[in-house]
Amino acid sequence: MRLRLACLPLALAALALPAAHAQQSVFTGTIASADQFDLHTVFLVTGQQVGASLVCDFDGVSRPLDPVLSVFRPSNPNTDDVLLADYYNDDGFGADDFPWGVDCDAFDSSYVTFTADETGDYTFRADGFGSSTGPYILTVDRVDTWVSIPTLDELGFAALAAALAAAALVSLHRRRPT
Repeated sequence: MRLRLACLPLALAALALPAAHAQQSVFTGTIASADQFDLHTVFLVTGQQVGASLVCDFDGVSRPLDPVLSVFRPSNPNTDDVLLADYYNDDGFGADDFPWGVDCDAFDSSYVTFTADETGDYTFRADGFGSSTGPYILTVDRVDTWVSIPTLDELGFAALAAALAAAALVSLHRRRPT
């Protein structure tokens, strides 16, 4: 049985890296008074890439909430003070900032990105700036950034080398004039 060059992509495809695993959590709520804020927790593992958006939701008339997003690490219990947040954003996710950003009447939505540097429950705080109130949607996307790189033992490496050498010989044999 002759090894064909067409088999080479299949052999190399077996060495391909696995795709990253993505997860999404979506929370909804309504900020009903100036001093109200909502807390949502998401379990993260060290190394996960995180992107979170807090957008105003339509209340039937307008998008009245001016959303403020704060994130607190598991080791940070100070969720009652946004000045002590590990990650914070106000007005960084409008249509003028991102093609998919959301404008909230005269204000922008909020967005943060970070890499989790500790494992545990991160607290996401949904808040309205000043006295703004209204419904919101908090979306937390996370991607595992670890990648398992397959390795070959001596026998696997020898088999791959033999397959590549055979493919090269077949290719050379086809080029030789008869």
